Amino acid sequence: MQQWMTGDERLVRIGPGTGDGAEEMLGCPARDAAEARPGIRVRVPSRLPHEHLETLTLGPVCEALDLIEFEGESLERALDALLERPRPLHPGHLAYAEHAVRLYAGRPDLYGLIPVKPYWVVRKDNGRRWELYASWRRYESADGSVREYRRLRHACARASKPGEIAIAAYAAAFGSSAAWPRRWPREFALRASPSRVTHVRIVETGLADGSRNVQFEGTVDEVRAYYDAFGDAHVRSAVKGGPERPGPFCVDCKQFTGCGAVRRSPGALALPSRKLPLRKVSVGDLRYHALCPAQGFLRSLHLPQSDEYSGAAKLGRAVRGWIEALHRRDGRPARRRTCPLPGRTGRAAGGGCPTRRPNWAAGCSSTTWTPARSSMPLSSSESSPSRSVSSTTPPLRPLSLPSPICSTARTVPGCGGS
Repeated sequence: MQQWMTGDERLVRIGPGTGDGAEEMLGCPARDAAEARPGIRVRVPSRLPHEHLETLTLGPVCEALDLIEFEGESLERALDALLERPRPLHPGHLAYAEHAVRLYAGRPDLYGLIPVKPYWVVRKDNGRRWELYASWRRYESADGSVREYRRLRHACARASKPGEIAIAAYAAAFGSSAAWPRRWPREFALRASPSRVTHVRIVETGLADGSRNVQFEGTVDEVRAYYDAFGDAHVRSAVKGGPERPGPFCVDCKQFTGCGAVRRSPGALALPSRKLPLRKVSVGDLRYHALCPAQGFLRSLHLPQSDEYSGAAKLGRAVRGWIEALHRRDGRPARRRTCPLPGRTGRAAGGGCPTRRPNWAAGCSSTTWTPARSSMPLSSSESSPSRSVSSTTPPLRPLSLPSPICSTARTVPGCGGS
């Protein structure tokens, strides 16, 4: 435990989203290790206020789906409840949430599964208390023999990492039903054990286009073998930790106030010093804010978007991705004489995501989709890797202007963080 942290390390909790900081270019192994130990906390907590608007993109979507699936509310009543939240939604966020809920709730279930409210948690003891879980949406057959996790994606369904799939599949196959902890540092309250599970399915669901991608499907024996191949290494990587590595994830790291790796630069943005929510600011954030403060905020929520980059930015992103791919190949340095031109590699990037799609980040509600592929190999990440600087600064200039997604004028925060 780092000197700026305190608490109980005995509880270790791993979910699909925990880890990979050691492998990701902008990830932080130390953050992963702290996140995997819910019982530890920073000695000097942050006293900064929370954002006024909701910044958890899929939180309102899941709230509405919970009302429909577990409370028996109608679709319209569940959507009306989003207007009554204590923490309001930006109109653009609200428009996306309504679209996502209608699309997801209106799609018939292919297998006749039943929504499950309790979580599935595997608990083990070996001197420490270990918990494996996934917070994705859960469904099972009437007799409990089939369990299915559905991971919701902002835009289109894509591929999860093998380690993430392994943890979710293992929790579905061998996890006991459990209630969410009243406080995160406490253990899950386990209930019945899964004595009848024979089949597990892991599915990705796109909330912008309704796409569906089955990531894993197999018996409990196949789940065990898959976990041994991919899950165990993922868990070990998350728990072992490593050096602090400043990057875009610092903004929501619980070690932030004590971490010595984060450089403090008061006045770097030449803004007045006030107590405002912590935000991350990158060059891209400032570019979008200069174009439109409302779009800058909506893009910080990672809403599905099209035409994200100008022609020059797209070219720069493609070149960076090409150079990155060259550096990753079998340990050889990237030199001019040994670098194949992108057009001669015969490889194209891209996945199944369309390039023309509803531009929710700009307030567009169109649903025209045209699948296409890029002609040049881009970076493996969805967005261009850009170093971010954590700052406690206010928006550059809150503007009151007609929002592109509603007919009323609003004061829109500027370069808001997610």
